[in-house]
Amino acid sequence: MLKPLISYNSAFPMVPKKTWLNTFFCIVLSISIAIYLFSTNVFGLVPALAVCFFGITIGLLLGQDVKVNPKGSKAYVTSSDLNAKSKSSTSKLTTLIKQQQNTYQQVFLKNPTTFHQPTFHYDWWMFPIPVHPAASSTSKQYAVNDVEITQLLQHDLFMKTYFLSIEKYLNNLSKHGWNQYPIRYEKMLRSLSCFISVSQNLTKNHNIESIQKKLYPLASKAVEYAEQNHMNTGRMAILIRDVKKILMGDVLTSKKEFAPAFRSVSLSNTEKCIAALSSEALLNADVRLKKMSS
Repeated sequence: MLKPLISYNSAFPMVPKKTWLNTFFCIVLSISIAIYLFSTNVFGLVPALAVCFFGITIGLLLGQDVKVNPKGSKAYVTSSDLNAKSKSSTSKLTTLIKQQQNTYQQVFLKNPTTFHQPTFHYDWWMFPIPVHPAASSTSKQYAVNDVEITQLLQHDLFMKTYFLSIEKYLNNLSKHGWNQYPIRYEKMLRSLSCFISVSQNLTKNHNIESIQKKLYPLASKAVEYAEQNHMNTGRMAILIRDVKKILMGDVLTSKKEFAPAFRSVSLSNTEKCIAALSSEALLNADVRLKKMSS
């Protein structure tokens, strides 16, 4: 949640302290001047009231919400800013889900033997992930953060299609062979790891256990296929090891242990899915995974 950049006045919680003082000063000053002018008979009642009204208006204008200055000047985040961000996030997820449903119907179901090939492009909304700030505009458009992943985890239609899509994708690779498209596999695996990582911090009230029972086997199956097909090299090897660690519920919390290939922004839940594995954990990862999936 966004926090204020300066302190608030307790009596006027929606107005920053410094702005409230300016408002109060202008109102008091204008009333004092109006009283003085009227009492000394310099002006009549109407001009004095006009001066008073003008001063109060200026004071109230000074008390209006201050927008966040991108250069870092003292300001605070207004409720309208938060509402705009919330609406933007909701609109993005709505678009993402619509794209997912359309792709599943028009690509996955209508091209059952070829939808996994690189000729189709759908990674962004079928396997949503957080992205680096330098990513392409399309990647940013469908990128998701912790809050958005939480919402998707609780969206029945999205998750049902998410599971079916990954299951079908893995089955096609096993049946028809490797498609020479590692970037898609990496996105799929990373998406699974991020969804699992976020789900581990949700409570039973989110009905998350039934979701995890489907996420874990899919991730385990994806890791197994990658290792059997010798994809565990370079950045993919790091990701495979990270997913194993997440499946074991042992998520790192230290930035020092962050995998260099993915070192970008703050250590949020969506980034814990790409934390590095210790050598000791790697020795026992396969054994533990087999026990979990059995």
